[in-house]
Amino acid sequence: MVIQLTILYFATLRQRVGIREERLKLAENVSVSDLLALLQKRHADLAPALPSTLVSINREYASPEDILHDGDEVALFPPVSGGATPGDETLIRITKKALDMNQILTEMDSSSCKAVCVLTSAADGRPTQQRDKRDEYGDNASQNPISKKVMHQIAKEIRDQWPAVRGIAIVVCVGGMKTEAPNVLIACSADHGDVSIYHAARFGIDRLTQSIVAEVD
Repeated sequence: MVIQLTILYFATLRQRVGIREERLKLAENVSVSDLLALLQKRHADLAPALPSTLVSINREYASPEDILHDGDEVALFPPVSGGATPGDETLIRITKKALDMNQILTEMDSSSCKAVCVLTSAADGRPTQQRDKRDEYGDNASQNPISKKVMHQIAKEIRDQWPAVRGIAIVVCVGGMKTEAPNVLIACSADHGDVSIYHAARFGIDRLTQSIVAEVD
């Protein structure tokens, strides 16, 4: 049996291959590690980055031994960098407290920047009609829907694409909140008022909400 996969490339990996996505037909029972070996042969410029590349299958992060299936969407992300450039503030937080925008901006030391863009969203990974009564006060959301490693990765992707961004805050609230309340926040600051920080924040909020997966009991 032949399976078809959609391969998505992000950030510096996209630059290496020169495309955003491609579709591949492979034999069944192919693992993530098998796919990476194939891509290494297919795209020589990917070879140096593949050993530390992060992989997700259908927006859930995957391990090398995971088996791929027909119709899977496989996304490849470059590894998280070892640290931020001096002068760049990055605030990553998973909290049970409600979003406090003023507190977050204070911790970012946004006063040193001339422009800040803040976007929030109510994201739990499911359509509203699929939420049950327990979700009303966040019971199902009490488990972390995303890891800090992924959040750091999103911050890195923002910096890769928008070098003018100086400060980044990515905050996810878990549990204890009504479903309708915003539970994710992205803030991007810069030394100058530039529309790029809006695009950076919009990219970040989209990536963050896409990465959050809530299980339906």
